[in-house]
Amino acid sequence: MKKLFLHNPYFRLIGPVFSGILIYLLILLINNNVEQLESNFISQELFFCIFLAYIIQEGSRILLSRNTEHKKTTPTTKSVIIEIVILLFFAFFLVTASVLGYYQYVLGYSPSAGELVMFNSIFGAVTIIYILLFISHDYLIRTHQKKLEQEKENKEILEAEFQHFRSGINPDLLFDSFNALITLVHSDHKKANQLIDRLAHVYRYILAPKIDEFVDLHTEIQPLRQFVDLFSALPYRSVQLKTEPGISGKIIPGTLLHIVEKIIRSTIPSQDQHLTIEIKDDMEYLTLSYQDQQKVEMPLNEKALYDISQSYALYSATPLYLDSNGKSCEIGIPKISIH
Repeated sequence: MKKLFLHNPYFRLIGPVFSGILIYLLILLINNNVEQLESNFISQELFFCIFLAYIIQEGSRILLSRNTEHKKTTPTTKSVIIEIVILLFFAFFLVTASVLGYYQYVLGYSPSAGELVMFNSIFGAVTIIYILLFISHDYLIRTHQKKLEQEKENKEILEAEFQHFRSGINPDLLFDSFNALITLVHSDHKKANQLIDRLAHVYRYILAPKIDEFVDLHTEIQPLRQFVDLFSALPYRSVQLKTEPGISGKIIPGTLLHIVEKIIRSTIPSQDQHLTIEIKDDMEYLTLSYQDQQKVEMPLNEKALYDISQSYALYSATPLYLDSNGKSCEIGIPKISIH
């Protein structure tokens, strides 16, 4: 709004001068007094017209600025018409009061009805032009901002879709599997085939169309076991998965795979020790507990689980938590109740 030339200080100072001169010439033309230009162009009437043009312009600008600042939506045709009528009445009041004051206190007599109509008609037309310039620019700015907001929203959607696609592809897991496969192809064909089967099973689940927002816990446990067996064949710790009998509930698809991968990648690799991950049902939470032996350069913290935490925040008031005492670590996934 501040970029509109009507708010420019130079225009606010020079604009009323030119419009006042044009109005003065128009009044002389209407009254057939053009010959006065030859004898006395600079007169009291000229300065009065410039002064009147200035207060009309500044008054309209202030009222329009205050009115548009409080509007959050694009004005309707009805509101624009009402706004023009109100500002015209404001301009007629200023013009009538100023003309009456000038005639009575400067010229010493009262103006005629025809002179009042002439002044109000001319300055009313100038006011309408000013209002239309202001409102059209305001409409243009609001339309432009709306398009920018839409473009920003589209950009965020594309970034979210790309992030979802990237997390689905999981390039780190894919390349680690390919590297392990290259080694196994030359040494153990049976293990290579098992690795390919597990990789296919996991990616079939990850890349499958997500029709439902939630899946049953048992639906995710099966690909999770293949996922754990896949990681056991990679240069990480051998992983053992223990699930408590009778656990049930709904989760967002891919939650367990995402968290388990974070746990495995943040744990120090070892060929001698197993990484045991236990999944239990704990009232409001589905908990994952394991021995805490995190890497120094890649610890598992709440920041690493931010995406999962934000996803669950949309469906549950209970927050996801991560608790570590230096010996063991526990991650609580809030249960989702569907009514």
